[in-house]
Order: sequence, then C-alpha cells, then structure tokens
Amino acid sequence: MISIMDGYSCLDRIHTDEDYRGMGLAASLCCAMLDGCQKNGVTGNILGSSEMGFYLYKKLGYEAVIPMYVFEKK
Repeated sequence: MISIMDGYSCLDRIHTDEDYRGMGLAASLCCAMLDGCQKNGVTGNILGSSEMGFYLYKKLGYEAVIPMYVFEKK
C-alpha cells in the first residue's frame, strides 16, 4: 500500500510469503513503487518497519530516524 500526502509517500504492509523470501521480490516491489511515486512528483518517502524488514530498507537507502514501539492490551 502507498499513501501520498504533501509530496511524501508512505509504504505500508510490505510482506513476502515465507516461501518466496530471499529472492529479491520485496526489494523489486519497493523500487517499483518508489519509482512510480517519483515519476508523479513525490519528493520523499517514510515507512515503519518490523525488525525483519530493517536490513532490506537499509539496503534500499533508508535510515532509522526514531525507534518504534508496539503496545498490546489484553
């Protein structure tokens, strides 16, 4: 999913099925999404990541800017 607001895009819910991980599919998908955004005037991108996706996004040029906390109430 991509949300766009005020010249920024936000990638969300990027997921690769376990059977297809390590094949570069998530990187290809993200690059295609970001290329499409850039062609439509988007100047920046943000996203939230799980620990699993951290290294993918680092490889794509993202940098961590704040820690993210997840809370659950039962």
